[in-house]
Formats: sequence, structure tokens, C-alpha cells
Amino acid sequence: MSFKEFTKTKLFLYNVLGALLLIPIVIWITMFSIRIYTNHGSSIVLPDFKSQDITELKASEELKIRLIVSDSVYSVGTTPGTVLEQTPLAGAEVKEGRKVFVTVASEHPKEILMPKLVNGSIRKAKLKLKRMGLTLGQITLTPSPYEDLVLSQKIDGKEVDTGEKVFLGSVVDLEVGTASNISNVDVPNLNGTKLEDAKQILANSGLSLGVVIYDGTFESVEDSLSAYVSSQKPLDTDGKVKQGSFVDIWLKSANDTIVIE
Repeated sequence: MSFKEFTKTKLFLYNVLGALLLIPIVIWITMFSIRIYTNHGSSIVLPDFKSQDITELKASEELKIRLIVSDSVYSVGTTPGTVLEQTPLAGAEVKEGRKVFVTVASEHPKEILMPKLVNGSIRKAKLKLKRMGLTLGQITLTPSPYEDLVLSQKIDGKEVDTGEKVFLGSVVDLEVGTASNISNVDVPNLNGTKLEDAKQILANSGLSLGVVIYDGTFESVEDSLSAYVSSQKPLDTDGKVKQGSFVDIWLKSANDTIVIE
């Protein structure tokens, strides 16, 4: 029997009718399975998680979605672990079991390296602080021959070295030189004094410590701590200098002979 003749038989017609009936059944079964797999119709309105504790939220048995902490940010006055932001936003309609990403408050702000502000202009210091995410605090004007030069950088009253780790957003106080109403002062004799004592003497005289040069051999930390000033520039015999001027000193180990003039 040829194919043309077969198409005229009842068997062929039954097969065609069966196939036409089977197609919608297969489509219905497929759609029904997809609806079950994707929880079609079981969506919820997403609540507002802001200002709530992330640990308590995750422990809640009523929670019908999955909370994922995607980021943590320090927020002044906010309890660590408090939800700050969420995605999707509150009010969005989502499926049960959907992942919701949240940003929570961290215990400490991020740490960054303190930039070098000393010996630079106050204008550059302000730009650096803003760029680094630090806050400019109090500016103290100190008599100096170097107008608008940053003389020291402090956080909470303590001098901070360049490269030291500080918290993002820290308030940085600056000591800035001003040449207005500057006067001439005598240079004190620092010979024979230790480094910390020399700093204090200079500060009391209205002068600043310049370059510190270690002259000789220092075999241990103790040698450095016990070192004495062996020379200085300018000398106390060089006459008066402008208030705020720098005085360079040379240090020798306490084991060396110090000539005190």
C-alpha cells in the first residue's frame, strides 16, 4: 500500500485525531508543572526591613524570603547589624524564597592610611582630606615664617603619622602656620638634651623641630631612646630667628661622649 493510499485509511485519520488531541494535553501538563515549580500565584509583598536587626530577622520563622548581606557600612549612632538598605525595595511583589540583598551597619568604619598633610599647604590638605573621606576639624594658627603651611596633623589630640591606619570619616585637626604678627625669638641651647626634651624646649620657645639626624652607631632601640643632642642648626649663638622657625638637631648615642657647651 502506498503512502497516498494509507492517508485515506481510517487508521491514519485516527492517528491524526489522536495527535491533535494529545498536543493540548501535553501543553497543559507542561504549563501546570511550570506553575508548580515556580510557585506561581504564591507571591508576597516584601516588607520593610530597614532599622531591624539582621540576626533577629534571619531567626524569624515567619520570614518567607532569604536575606543575603551584600555589604556593611559604618553609620554613626546606628547599632551594628541594623539593616540600612534592601533590594528589592519594600512593597515589591516577590516569590516566596526569593533572595533579598541587604546592607547592614558595621561595628567599625573602614580603615584607611593617613595621607601626608604636614609640610604642604592648607589648600592641598583640604583637598586630600575630602578625597580620602576624612573630615577637616579644627584649624589652629601658629606663628611661623611659612604662611599657610601645615605643621602638624592630629586625631583626638594625638599626632598621626603619614601611613598610619585611621578610620574613614575621622576628624583631623590641623596646626597651620601664619606669618601675621610674627616676632623674633632666641634659639635655645639644646646640647645634651634628649629628643623629647628638645621638642618641649623648642615648643616653649615658639620654635619647631626640623630634621633629626642620628650621628654615629645605634645598635638597639634603647640607644635611640637614650640619645642626646650633640649639635644643632641654627646655634643658640646665631642670634634671634623668626618665631616658628625649624631647628635641626644631631643625636648621638648615650655611650658616646657628649660635649655640653
